[in-house]
Amino acid sequence: LIITACATTGDIPVELDRNDVIYISPANQDGIQDDVTVSTSAIPLERTVLKSYLIEVYAESGERVRTIEESVPKGRWWMRKERRRAVEPPELIIWDGRNDDGMWVPDGPYGLTMTVRDNRNNVGTAPDLLVIVDNTPPSGELSAPFLRFTPNGDGRLDDVTIFQRDTTWEDRWEGAVYPAQAWGQAGNQSADGDVQPLKTWTWEGVPEDIVWDGTSAGGAVAPAGLYTYRLSATDRAGNSGEAFLSGIELIPTAQPFLVDASSRYFSPDGDGVQDSVTITARPHQSNQPPTVERWELTIVDRFGLPLRTIT
Repeated sequence: LIITACATTGDIPVELDRNDVIYISPANQDGIQDDVTVSTSAIPLERTVLKSYLIEVYAESGERVRTIEESVPKGRWWMRKERRRAVEPPELIIWDGRNDDGMWVPDGPYGLTMTVRDNRNNVGTAPDLLVIVDNTPPSGELSAPFLRFTPNGDGRLDDVTIFQRDTTWEDRWEGAVYPAQAWGQAGNQSADGDVQPLKTWTWEGVPEDIVWDGTSAGGAVAPAGLYTYRLSATDRAGNSGEAFLSGIELIPTAQPFLVDASSRYFSPDGDGVQDSVTITARPHQSNQPPTVERWELTIVDRFGLPLRTIT
């Protein structure tokens, strides 16, 4: 559907007070851009009266989906009173995104216009308005290969990668990392709704995957704890959408463990006496259970060469 603004078609001046593309999201009924409201103006020619008006909304296919019209019934043409009867076009056109059957129209572009006719059969048609119906909110899927990381510069799990996939195209996406208490697991904002994001990213079109190194916007390493990542956007029709990735845990330093051996000496000769040694690892602070996802034990010789690795 291609609509270009132009002057009134016909003899009677007819105008709609907007010439921009209008975006609406009527079906969600959230009070944000739910309908089209346009002021109108139709000025009769000198010594004429308007006998009819037609407001129509049509789809890209050309099918008329909504009509509002009024006309003066034909009477006895020789009676002066009948000749002066007129209609008054509405000063405001309001289209709520429904068709003539009261059903929501599908998403897509629509044209809106008004045509008037006078008693001398003069006609005037306003320039068409382009209305985009968009009831689909922005959406996307978030995931991460792991959620715990230790940004201590040791080259192991120094950052966390967040995949942002299957996202819709939008004018602006914003990603932000918040302390976990700012958002619940279901994306409900906490009572402390003024919590500011630790770090933000923005994109036009489709958001890219991000790598968070645990720093704030100012470059400082964030405190240890749990964090939530939020991806959000609002489209031109006023639809808002968001996705959350919760449970991101920042551990500034690797958790210390103590390693003990049951004996410093053993003789693996099969005689049943000190044939093996038992090695035990435990957290440095026994009152804080470790959150271990992977461990590796390496036995080396006196030159530091590995003899056996157990993971």
